[in-house]
Amino acid sequence: GNTMTYYGRWTYKYEEAARQGAAAALIVHETGAAGYGWEVVSNSWSGPQITLKADNLNADKNQIEGWLTLDSAKALFAAANMDYETMKSAATQQGFNPVAMADIKASVTIENSIRHSESQNVIAILPGSERPEETIIYTAHWDHLGMDPELEGDQIYNGAIDNATGTAGLLALARQFKNHPVPPKRSIVFLSVTAEESGLLGSAWYGENPVFPLAQTVANINIDAMGMNGSMKDVVVVGYG
Repeated sequence: GNTMTYYGRWTYKYEEAARQGAAAALIVHETGAAGYGWEVVSNSWSGPQITLKADNLNADKNQIEGWLTLDSAKALFAAANMDYETMKSAATQQGFNPVAMADIKASVTIENSIRHSESQNVIAILPGSERPEETIIYTAHWDHLGMDPELEGDQIYNGAIDNATGTAGLLALARQFKNHPVPPKRSIVFLSVTAEESGLLGSAWYGENPVFPLAQTVANINIDAMGMNGSMKDVVVVGYG
């Protein structure tokens, strides 16, 4: 379908390729569909990658996970005497079967090393006055990724908008709720999650290890990259379709 769902995310594509026994999975990046440019891919998914700890050291993942620019993908299809746009259109139709790319082969050698590190989700709660067992969670991620070695001085992309604005908003909300003369009826939880840029890992960890029962969690309101241009009158929905 045309609506953006989890099945359109790059993480799902890798997961499904691994479930199907693929030796490798290469995603074609299209800026329009993704909502961000190629520099996000090169900054976020080059070099060491972060995953949640697994007993099998994530041996169930694809051996090769990578990306192609749209131009590179079109050139690859052309080399196989295939048209990228034609194949893309066909692949969106029900009943599509994979087509072999004649005479196209790849040889890849990799060497992986694994190290362990810790990062924290930060959580606080304001107990409700009438139904404290029910929770509403406000979330924002506090991490960011990327560096520019050509910059002088601070070369780190600190993520002032994505997502220091969100974490600042989280603190502002907490202050407002705390100082409001009428306490909230439900408990309000403020959750600042880590490793969002690496695949929503802090959120996934909380989902698997909830501090408050999920069955009694009424809603989650997430804040990511707040607007910096002052008051606005228009609303734009990103990812609607």
